[in-house]
Amino acid sequence: MNYSICYVDSNFMCNFVSKIVCKYNVIVLLLMPLIFLLLIPLLFIFILYQIFQFFHGLLLQYEFRKKYCSKGKYILFVYSESPNWQEYIETNIFPVLEEKTVFLNWSKREEWRKRKPLEAKILLHWGGDTAFNPMAIIFSQKWRIETVRFYQAFKNYKHGKDKLLKKKEEELYAYL
Repeated sequence: MNYSICYVDSNFMCNFVSKIVCKYNVIVLLLMPLIFLLLIPLLFIFILYQIFQFFHGLLLQYEFRKKYCSKGKYILFVYSESPNWQEYIETNIFPVLEEKTVFLNWSKREEWRKRKPLEAKILLHWGGDTAFNPMAIIFSQKWRIETVRFYQAFKNYKHGKDKLLKKKEEELYAYL
């Protein structure tokens, strides 16, 4: 049996690889102006969007303060009727927050989706897409917004770990 081993010249491989790299470098160099032409408008749009978000947040804050802060309410508390936290919230958190808080029930969102109340707009602006229920959005004296998210705390509480929940409650009660 004749077994032959094929040897490839290392110079051949280096030349082959360098030709491929060189070819792609030329393509990249030719596409650079096009890439910059696309990135500049995208960057401009991104900056405009961030400016819009900033002023939209200021407007929402102004409307909330005008509507509720004069009544002594400066917290928006979002919750739902989930069996994981409803009873706990109603017996432990509601009584403490009641005088200074506006409550938004996520379970009743079908009722407020069509009329889009201010509270729902605030939730959409500062709540994000994850871990927004239950949460508190606090309108501080210095025109700053603070959020306290309870989702993970209640998830832990469901499994018998209440340390994070107590910490979140203390964090929220510090604003009272």
